[in-house]
Amino acid sequence: MRAAETRFRTYVDHATDALFVQDEQGRVVEVNRQACESLRYTREELIGVTRTSFDPGVDAAFIQRIDARLDAGEISAFEISHRRKDGTMFLVEVRVRPFWIVGQITQLPSPLV
Repeated sequence: MRAAETRFRTYVDHATDALFVQDEQGRVVEVNRQACESLRYTREELIGVTRTSFDPGVDAAFIQRIDARLDAGEISAFEISHRRKDGTMFLVEVRVRPFWIVGQITQLPSPLV
């Protein structure tokens, strides 16, 4: 099992798209290497933060609209600006889909940088 996990992590870390996994509260619980490189944060700096840390355009109303689409079983896609650690902004296209891990809903936002 450990070998399979290591192999999977290698695949995810070599993806050309940034990958963020969030919990129900919107906290980042996992990222891949591209996510770290695009935002110029370490993995440790990103784990536990909410998307508002690097998505300045995200507010409660925006999240409610996205959640409504996800609750309806839709994949949500939108463009938004991300803020890097140094404060510079860059445009990304994000696709979000919910999925369950051990009985908890998780959001899988996947920005296309």
